[in-house]
Amino acid sequence: MGIDKKYYNLAFSKLDERRQNEINRTQIRKNKIYNEFPQLREIDKKMAETTVAVARLTLSGDQNATDAVKKIADLNLELQKTKKQIFIDNNIDEESLKEHFGCEMCSDTGYNKDGKMCDCVKNIARTLAYQELNLSTPLDKSSFQNFDVEKYPDEARSIMSKIFEFCKNYAYDFKLTNDSLMFMGKTGLGKTHLSLAIAGVVIEKGYGVIYGSLSNLLSKIENEHFSSNSTSTIDSVCNCDLLIIDDLGTEFSTPFTRSTVYEIINHRQLNSKPTIISTNLSIDELEKAYTQRVVSRICGKYRCFEFLGNDIRFENN
Repeated sequence: MGIDKKYYNLAFSKLDERRQNEINRTQIRKNKIYNEFPQLREIDKKMAETTVAVARLTLSGDQNATDAVKKIADLNLELQKTKKQIFIDNNIDEESLKEHFGCEMCSDTGYNKDGKMCDCVKNIARTLAYQELNLSTPLDKSSFQNFDVEKYPDEARSIMSKIFEFCKNYAYDFKLTNDSLMFMGKTGLGKTHLSLAIAGVVIEKGYGVIYGSLSNLLSKIENEHFSSNSTSTIDSVCNCDLLIIDDLGTEFSTPFTRSTVYEIINHRQLNSKPTIISTNLSIDELEKAYTQRVVSRICGKYRCFEFLGNDIRFENN
């Protein structure tokens, strides 16, 4: 399994654009300084000439060239000192004349010194794949800031306040070792809202998150499996830092979807990858929809939270 090649192509394009933008920005800064202090440009020209002269003498094989090489090297050192003094006297930041690329390992070329693909390419490609999977989910509409615990009835508010605080701590203190969670309860009690609020915070922290309804994810996985032979989606779902599955049990059930759900849950559990699942079904209903084997994986390892109250989507603000 792996990320689709198209995401790697897009990643290289983004890196190339980022690298060229930094080169252009640096050249603009350099031109501005050199126009103000033209002696710097002249010094650079002379330093380049000394480098060429040393190379020619070295390649000539002339045994008497040692003294000439030393004189040129001394001149080069003097030019460097003069240049540095101009920087100091005029309070010029020497670092501003150098490119500072986003990735120090490959200088935004996509390849390390050993010729291997840089990890930054893989990370960008993976992020692009996750973003495409997440396009259909309105992440920006669900945050901790617009979640109102006061909408819950008195008998449910205390429990829902504790769930709300737990979710905030879970998100803001997120680590790859976080527990997996199961949100259970009737429709409209805030399961999806808090799941997406967690996703937004964890993404801002720089982690790879995939979130969406199970039916949409399974549809993509099934289409790839039976048409293009790609395994990009199943790989992303199984290996992202945090997977958030909404509406477990509402998807159209087939042998393929049931086995895929088991594969996802089992793979992530075996690899200690946190998952958040929300469902409107009870444990008994989940066992009927899947099997006891699937449900036992969840109940045995997930922290379960029961959402209480009335459908808050229709409560007055």
